[in-house]
Amino acid sequence: MTDQEFHEDHAWELPADPVGDSGAAALAHLQAAVLEMVAASRAALDVVEKLVKDPEALAPLVNTASGLGQVLADMVRARARPAESQGEPSPGGVQHIRIS
Repeated sequence: MTDQEFHEDHAWELPADPVGDSGAAALAHLQAAVLEMVAASRAALDVVEKLVKDPEALAPLVNTASGLGQVLADMVRARARPAESQGEPSPGGVQHIRIS
């Protein structure tokens, strides 16, 4: 079999629309996703605009975040030194040994 005959027997047949319906569906989903991203961006910009116009509106959020941060910091400190909080020496401390 010659090279020409092989290619004629095994010719690739491409469909008329290589993308087909799945390509059209993918494009429709992509367009919908982009429109959702645009809507989300607009909503975020609306929030930023409100905060720029009225910075006092941000104060409760900052206070809440600050309070939460303080509570978490206290919890971490208490967890890091549980024995010290009960008046006992920490088991992970340094032990001094005198050598004579």
